[in-house]
Amino acid sequence: MRSRSRRSTLFALAALSLSLVACNIERDPNRNGGGDHSRTLARELPLNQVVIDHVDIVGGDKDDWKFFTINSPGLIKVEANFDNPESGGKIFVHNAVGQVMSDLDLPESTRQLRQLQFKAEPGNFYLHIYTEELETSYSLRVSLTEF
Repeated sequence: MRSRSRRSTLFALAALSLSLVACNIERDPNRNGGGDHSRTLARELPLNQVVIDHVDIVGGDKDDWKFFTINSPGLIKVEANFDNPESGGKIFVHNAVGQVMSDLDLPESTRQLRQLQFKAEPGNFYLHIYTEELETSYSLRVSLTEF
């Protein structure tokens, strides 16, 4: 009897632990966000340089935000690669007031370098990089071709 009771208790504790982990992810998916998990905390992204970072929804770093500034009008090109295509990685480009300018949704079936382009006037732009599940490292490069 004691063995059955002990197993039941262990099973209940394991179930409780799993539910607490799930609740913690839902409640604060950026609890270990590394300081760049919101637009107001965005880190500067230098133009024409590759930046490598990581997002991990289970580990508590669902969102990364980066920003870049352009001083003259031109064509912006954002190149990105998510190392884990099953992560559901996405990138949204926002202008200075938060409006979505463009988005890059990387299909699960590919690890290939993907890119987006759009015309822009001088100002600040923000990249919202996030994962819908799992974790992945990613590479980014933003370049500007002036008009």
